[in-house]
Amino acid sequence: MSHDFAKKNSKSKPTKKRGAKQAAQPPARKLPGWVLFFSGVAITLFGQFLWQLAQVETSANSEEPVVRPNIKWLDDPKDTTDSAPTKRPELKFYDTLKDMEVKVPDEVVAQREQEDYNYALQAGSFKSGNDANQLRAEIILLGLDANIEKRVSQTSGTTWHRVIVGPFTSRSALAKARSTLINNNIKTIRIKRS
Repeated sequence: MSHDFAKKNSKSKPTKKRGAKQAAQPPARKLPGWVLFFSGVAITLFGQFLWQLAQVETSANSEEPVVRPNIKWLDDPKDTTDSAPTKRPELKFYDTLKDMEVKVPDEVVAQREQEDYNYALQAGSFKSGNDANQLRAEIILLGLDANIEKRVSQTSGTTWHRVIVGPFTSRSALAKARSTLINNNIKTIRIKRS
């Protein structure tokens, strides 16, 4: 079944000429879906409004007029019988606050002043003394005072080497040292010591 593609069939459609242009049809404009949706909602609401309006008019026409009893309108508020003077509420607020004041004995204040605490920072805790010495050296290079404390665990009996920075007598010095250590990626724990 060979087919000769070189010869054209007379039944085939006429070919388009290159120079001829087909007349452009204007594209059909479609409305977006949201416009159609809101239009439908608006039409529905308008229809409901008209239906409610029709119901109100028919119910108003079908009812008999209501006879109201004679109402005496008071034009002059001085004629009222309830003209008792209004009392302002008594405020006991100020007296209550004075009674609630608590006096602190001087002895308690003196005790608080005597209790001086020192603060320190624990920068690490190691099983190996070499690791603790290495961290201590890094902290000393940052310009801070660091010491190593040896503690024996009560549960397992192993020795832990704790790297302690400080002691600090003021919170501002503690905060400054802590920010220096945090900026150098050394995590710390604040320790309160007496």
